[in-house]
Amino acid sequence: MTQVISILNLKGGVAKTTTTVALADTLAVNGKRVLVVDLDPQCDTSVMLLGGQNLTGLFAAQKTLAEVFIPGETPLSFEDIVENGVSNVRVGTRPVKTISLLAANMILADIQDDMTTLQISDHVLSKFLAPVIKGKKFDVILFDCPPNFGVFTRNAIQACDSYIIPAIPDFLSMQLGVHRTYTRVKAFFQGKTKGGPRLRAIVATKYQAKIALYDTVIDWLTTHKTFARYFVLPKIPQTTDLVNAAIWGPHVTLAQKYPAGLHKELVALATNLKLLP
Repeated sequence: MTQVISILNLKGGVAKTTTTVALADTLAVNGKRVLVVDLDPQCDTSVMLLGGQNLTGLFAAQKTLAEVFIPGETPLSFEDIVENGVSNVRVGTRPVKTISLLAANMILADIQDDMTTLQISDHVLSKFLAPVIKGKKFDVILFDCPPNFGVFTRNAIQACDSYIIPAIPDFLSMQLGVHRTYTRVKAFFQGKTKGGPRLRAIVATKYQAKIALYDTVIDWLTTHKTFARYFVLPKIPQTTDLVNAAIWGPHVTLAQKYPAGLHKELVALATNLKLLP
């Protein structure tokens, strides 16, 4: 079955985009067919996977998720707007072609601001992707969500079967961000027929071994009566190499894009998330 996963934290700046793209790259080089859905109006995931110039071309061609969410527009098919063969990773000399993208658009922010007038359903995305999921075109679908509980996040949690919370191990991101995200998702589905997606994992991001607070917060998490069972290793470090991986450029291997052993950490993370055998 296709695994449909939201990458979600209502606290911003916790490396949701970095986690989404790194997982997509890692899964693809290990033979998985991956669809990335960029629901954040900041478009960072789309830029990382396509490059800014290519994304601008999609804006002009009206081949982004904005066309899916604007009421009254001529209905588009999945094939009308999907970009296949994105990302700049390769295996050996062969570019990986198994990552596809539904790109974001900055005007999604305007759509969200006008959602009361536009009356956008929380089920737009699930209906749009239903034939894709039923047709098993992808092994994994990843939703990169904005750091709020607006219409695009609600669409994501209605469409996914599980979600991952990336969080910096500090007070706001881990203790408040994780707790608020978990309780908000749970409350949204309370009393509804569908019980909602399950929390698949909490992943520590931007970890720095020299910051004692980070280990203190992780100790808190690993003994928490609710969250301890969701904490998944390895901790993803804050490194210059990971920041540089966001730069669009020529095709490189996974080890070149995520050097100094980082690619091995990502494979371990994907395995512990049960996305790789």
